[in-house]
Amino acid sequence: MAWSYKILSVFDIDIELHISFLLFILLLLVLNVSFAFLILLVFIYVTLHELSHSYVALKNKINVKSITLLPIGGMSMIDTKDISPYTELKVSIAGPLFNFVMVYILLGLSVLFNWPLNEWLSAFVHGGISSLSVFELFIFYSLYSNLILGSFNLLLPAFPLDGGRIFRALLAYKLDYKRATEVAKNVSIMISIGLFLWALLRFDVWIMLISLFIIFGASAEYQGLLVTDALSRAKLLDIIELKPTVVKESHGLQAVINLMLKKRRTSFITDKMRTVSLRDIYQLRKKDQKTMHVNDVSKPIAPVSSTTDLNRVMETMANQNTAVLPVMHGKKLVGVVYQEDIDKYVRMKELLE
Repeated sequence: MAWSYKILSVFDIDIELHISFLLFILLLLVLNVSFAFLILLVFIYVTLHELSHSYVALKNKINVKSITLLPIGGMSMIDTKDISPYTELKVSIAGPLFNFVMVYILLGLSVLFNWPLNEWLSAFVHGGISSLSVFELFIFYSLYSNLILGSFNLLLPAFPLDGGRIFRALLAYKLDYKRATEVAKNVSIMISIGLFLWALLRFDVWIMLISLFIIFGASAEYQGLLVTDALSRAKLLDIIELKPTVVKESHGLQAVINLMLKKRRTSFITDKMRTVSLRDIYQLRKKDQKTMHVNDVSKPIAPVSSTTDLNRVMETMANQNTAVLPVMHGKKLVGVVYQEDIDKYVRMKELLE
């Protein structure tokens, strides 16, 4: 995700911190140190919650790309293509299950060590939380955050929360996956609108943000499925440009810019199987654009086979941060594929269906 930075890796899964979360924590530290401590604990448990999803996904041979921490929660980038309803149920339940296990462990410890949870709760409700020690805050906030995370995610049947994914998985036992996702999306939007109106009456900004997150998340989930479905039913050879423009590494950049304007393309491949893009050229100073050559800015790129699945092509483009890929049949170049052509194909399929 843009503006996200890797902080560590677990199970070979990159855990990324979005810059908005860092700014949010810094703001809380200025306004309320005690509440900032709660939020930090919440996001530790959010990370463990998301890792629980990811661990079960990996055990079921499902690819997990990354986990991103945002001010409103965590997002696991799990490949749900071709996932069975039963597997999705297991993956979705894993997160809340971790939180409830933590709740029961903490309740058990409170009985064992006779911790005064009722007194801590009273201090929290009546604004006397500052009277608690750091250890007491840690225990109480851990119990509170896990209870809220588990309950909210499990009991609210709205995308992209776990309850929404469980709801979609149950629907998928009777409906096809696309229809199940559409129904779950519509229910999610209705729930989030109701949640937003309720929060508006209470002027609860946090719940309003979460409800908006649900609306956009549910719509993005369904839109992503439509794209995946359209690409899975198409062949790469139907979309590639069979007679691509290939520029020489020795060409001047100004000539390439003119060619881009003529061909209405923002990227080309070169005769050395590298790529040159308008974005990279315009990062140079104007005078350098007139004197430098393609080989000064071109970047290495890995081609794809003519039999590669289009969803895999899109992943390859994202991983290599490119909008064009050479397409090979054996050792022979048969064409190039542009991201904009794939996007056009998907939009046309949506209009025709």
